[in-house]
Amino acid sequence: MNNMLRRFVQLRKPKDAFFLDEENAIIVLSRKDAPGDVSVHVRAVGTKIKEIKRWNEELYYFNSNHAARIIPELHLLKVQNSSGGIGALYDYAKGKFVVPQGVWSEIMLQYKGVNINFMEKYDCFVARLTICSDPIDEDDQTFISPVTGESIARFFHIKRDYFAILNFDGSIRCNTLFMGDDLGRVRKTIDLNWYDSLDDFKKVRKAQLNLERDKKIAAYRRLVRLTGSTSPYKDDEVLKVLEFKPKEDSKPNA
Repeated sequence: MNNMLRRFVQLRKPKDAFFLDEENAIIVLSRKDAPGDVSVHVRAVGTKIKEIKRWNEELYYFNSNHAARIIPELHLLKVQNSSGGIGALYDYAKGKFVVPQGVWSEIMLQYKGVNINFMEKYDCFVARLTICSDPIDEDDQTFISPVTGESIARFFHIKRDYFAILNFDGSIRCNTLFMGDDLGRVRKTIDLNWYDSLDDFKKVRKAQLNLERDKKIAAYRRLVRLTGSTSPYKDDEVLKVLEFKPKEDSKPNA
């Protein structure tokens, strides 16, 4: 390990630090201007230490297995998202993001629950993109169930998950997205060539989800006007059965 680099890291007294290789290290510091943490890539170049790149973590940095964060054969660092998964991929040899932050909701190297390593088997990563309708006041409203007496949240929020196969350079393989619960439950394919960019697709799809949300709200309001009930469920049918008093069976003759 480069002693100069090691001394530099120690003097910074970081929240956390780890070495990517003999010449590169990541130091994690608390942000001074806002809540959260910042990661800094530093490199030993000759007799100097140079700052190559810094980025704000999506929230707070989670201490983790440092070795598990590095893909040494590709010189990639897995950059966490706010939930602790992989949100971006940073090429520490070139000093740039291969997959920038904020583009995908999560990047997966292995299929969840199944022993398939995409990187080894298909030379790719899998990225998940979750698009949601914009939040509005109706999303936060609740009603009291006449059946159980509990307060139940009334949601009109809509979200859709999309998946992409990413090449090692971050490009979308075949420029195709898959809509579904996961790669084993795909219901629709999307050809991104019909859109100006991935950002354009996101904007178009979000507008569509907002329209779907508004239709759900309008349908619910019609139901309230017709029934006078704020519950969208068949509470009356449940109450009828609950309150039904069957006649006692006549006792059999002795």
